[in-house]
Amino acid sequence: MRLLLPLLTVLVACSYETRNGLDRVQCAETVSVLGIADETPLGTSAEAVLAEIGGPVTTPLTWSRLATTTNLTLEARWDGGEVRFVDQEPVEAGTEEGCGQWLEVDVTLDVATDDGSFAESWPLTLQVVQAGSASWQQDLDAVSLVGTFDPVDHGDPTADYDSLGSEIGGTLDADGGAGEVTLQGEGTGDCDGGECQGWSSRESVGTWGVAEE
Repeated sequence: MRLLLPLLTVLVACSYETRNGLDRVQCAETVSVLGIADETPLGTSAEAVLAEIGGPVTTPLTWSRLATTTNLTLEARWDGGEVRFVDQEPVEAGTEEGCGQWLEVDVTLDVATDDGSFAESWPLTLQVVQAGSASWQQDLDAVSLVGTFDPVDHGDPTADYDSLGSEIGGTLDADGGAGEVTLQGEGTGDCDGGECQGWSSRESVGTWGVAEE
């Protein structure tokens, strides 16, 4: 395997919250554009990752509000998309825990269900923190769906939504990984004295690869 030899390197300063949610850490971020077969400090290449977790893999997806289960098939396909290795180093000594490194691979993800809810092919980015697994996310409001999924069908029938959005995401691995479909709702509650109290909700309405409690 080839060593990590960046085709292009970009240095970017970024800041974000650490895990405790209180302190903010300054990280210097180096982004290296790689070839699909280039070895990375994670001990793997994008090519090797996709060979292991790319699929296609079929796993049961359960719709919680509908109380039904269908087969979900996932396949990640690389068709020449960019491959990047992101390496973050702390700007100040002693804050190493707040920075990290990962591999990003631009792929096409095929997402299909037997019940017809999804029949999609989305260009998106896989994020690999360790060999054998990759995470992904898709805002369903940002794309036109081929399948029949409608967030209204999965929303709370007692809720008076002003807006209702949805997204899907999770992890990919050799066994299909795990993930969920979530709804984000907003509305306005009862008005008292001319002042109306707004509310928001986030609900998981479909899951796969998640152990039952």
